[in-house]
Amino acid sequence: MTQKRFHPPRLAEWLLGRMAKTGEEFSAKGDFAEEYADFVEESCRLWAAAWYWFQVLIYLPSFFKTSTYWSLIMFKNYLKVALRNIRKHKGYSIINIAGLAAGMAVCILIMLWVQDEMSYDRFNVHADQIYRVCFSDLWSGNRVKFSSTPTGIGPALKQDFPEVVDSARLYRMRQILVGHEEKRMLEEYVYLVDPSIFEIFSFPLIKGDPQKALADPLSVVLSEKAAVKYFGNSDPIGKTLTIGSSKDFMVKGVFKNIPKNSHIQFDICLPFTYLKDLGIDIQRWTGWSYYTYVLLHPESTMIPDQRLTEYYQSHVSSYENVQMHLLPLKDIYLRSAAIGGM
Repeated sequence: MTQKRFHPPRLAEWLLGRMAKTGEEFSAKGDFAEEYADFVEESCRLWAAAWYWFQVLIYLPSFFKTSTYWSLIMFKNYLKVALRNIRKHKGYSIINIAGLAAGMAVCILIMLWVQDEMSYDRFNVHADQIYRVCFSDLWSGNRVKFSSTPTGIGPALKQDFPEVVDSARLYRMRQILVGHEEKRMLEEYVYLVDPSIFEIFSFPLIKGDPQKALADPLSVVLSEKAAVKYFGNSDPIGKTLTIGSSKDFMVKGVFKNIPKNSHIQFDICLPFTYLKDLGIDIQRWTGWSYYTYVLLHPESTMIPDQRLTEYYQSHVSSYENVQMHLLPLKDIYLRSAAIGGM
């Protein structure tokens, strides 16, 4: 009855049971419980609990030392048995070990590949707030999605939607001849971009001012890789690149190389307004050849498709089947399923 009335601290009793040898835990618990009950009757529960904990704690070092020692002994014995079996059944062992190693290697490679695929565009500081503007239209009765947009969409959304903090447009110029002095190379990743691209995405400039680098229509911003390619180790700021047939662009900035896990890849950036010099209206609401991204306010939710579609059709009523929607940045690489992606 005394043992039931004065029960030892439960955590200490559990530790005692774990440390006692197999088959002896009940006996050890019972002996200590009786001592604890006697101690309570002679003094008080507080001192009894302190005594009980003290007895458990002074046994801990011995317990760890003993358990570690026997664990090492058992490991050594298991290792000896395993090596003997391997020597005795060499062919069978080689097949098993090779199969295990191959399976582990494949699992690790698959995990690394999946991790890389899932990491796309997530390095951007504002990744949860960035969206690509997309359209869809009916072709032969089927709704087809497009990744590209007209040129005027981005500035209009920024102006008319309070949820939109900023917007940026991109246009890829393929197979453009770029040169400096004697160097002439065909470049695949030359883009026309709005300066806000460096504010929306985490493409930091290491040289130049992101607010002014593309302010001049004849300015150019390079990646670190492109800067080294054309100018070596010298400072490229203020030097010129000949892009296209004869246009000279002054280098106003250098940005860090874009990570490989970004669906946007470019090495040379020209101002988007350069399209004006090419005779293109950069405020058009038709003609899907450009990419548009918007940065939403942190407290805003994604703008509903119906609201965007009604907004577009209020400006271009002739395209009654065209629908407009936003695609989260994190979904672009794996879930866009749209024509014309980068």
